[in-house]
Formats: sequence, C-alpha cells, structure tokens
Amino acid sequence: MRAQDFVSIRDFSPQDIRHVLDLAVQIKAMPDAYSNALRGKTLAMIFEKPSLRKRVTFDVGIHQLGDLRSIYLPPRSTLASANPSLMKLRIWSAWCKA
Repeated sequence: MRAQDFVSIRDFSPQDIRHVLDLAVQIKAMPDAYSNALRGKTLAMIFEKPSLRKRVTFDVGIHQLGDLRSIYLPPRSTLASANPSLMKLRIWSAWCKA
C-alpha cells in the first residue's frame, strides 16, 4: 500500500483497508516495535466537533508512536473550514508529514 492521506475511506481498496487493520493488530501486539514510528514528524488533525475524549485518545496514541508535535485546529479556523482552498491544503500538507 502506498502512502497517502486518509481523507475518505472510499479512497481505499478493500485490500488497503485489510492491510491497515492487520497493521493495527500488529502494532497493538508489539507496541515497543513501533515506539519511534512517528519520531520527527508532525501530525495535524481537525475534529469537526470538540471532543476531549477523542483528542486525548489521539494524543496518547501519537505520543506512544514517538511524536510529541501535534497540531489541532478548531473546526472554525481558516485552515479547518468546511471548504478549505487547495492552496491551504497544499501548504498544510507541506508542514505536516504524518
């Protein structure tokens, strides 16, 4: 499976989805083997609705994979708007590599 952004599940084949699920099982079984998977990378996430539980869950998982830099954009921010421009998405993509 090639690296790509996860925008919609429709962008992935059934085989791609199976690969992701198999990898998740492997990471869960051997977390130490993946403790540096995100080291040196920056992850940006937009949550449509504020949810402390969701944010903490993602934060803990990202930290366990070796990343300490996460960017959260509130749903109403310029980059997180419902219809962000292609230019904004390209800039954001250049900044964040995970």
